[in-house]
Amino acid sequence: GKSTVSTTIANFFQQMHCLGAYIFFNQSEVSERTPSAIIRTLAHQLGLFNHCIGQAITTAIDKWPDCIQSSAHIQLQKFLVKPLTSLKIIQFKGPIIVVLDGLDECGLAGDRNVLLEVLAENLIKLPLAFWFIIVSRPDYDIHNYF
Repeated sequence: GKSTVSTTIANFFQQMHCLGAYIFFNQSEVSERTPSAIIRTLAHQLGLFNHCIGQAITTAIDKWPDCIQSSAHIQLQKFLVKPLTSLKIIQFKGPIIVVLDGLDECGLAGDRNVLLEVLAENLIKLPLAFWFIIVSRPDYDIHNYF
């Protein structure tokens, strides 16, 4: 199914050394599906992928440590958008791929709205080197945002 396709895509980009992050949404792991937890996981994986990204995110966390308790919107701004846009594009050798697998399993439609809104508003603000592949069932709320 869709997860097999997204895993194949993620493995391909990992072999190409450009898979920045792969997040698999699982209905059974409720605590990991909150928008804030997803953004922190994304920041963590991107930081592990690239040393410069990791340093920029670490600097942001040191600068705004209380942000961990903030809304998903503020966390995405402080821990991803600001640090990543501060980096020079020359530091990236090719695209950085982020795969979000099973977004439809990230809670109920009403619960997903916060994450969908935050992603829809902010992904466009990231440097062009960041490419997001979002795999999901065609649920109305998800289709409506993207």
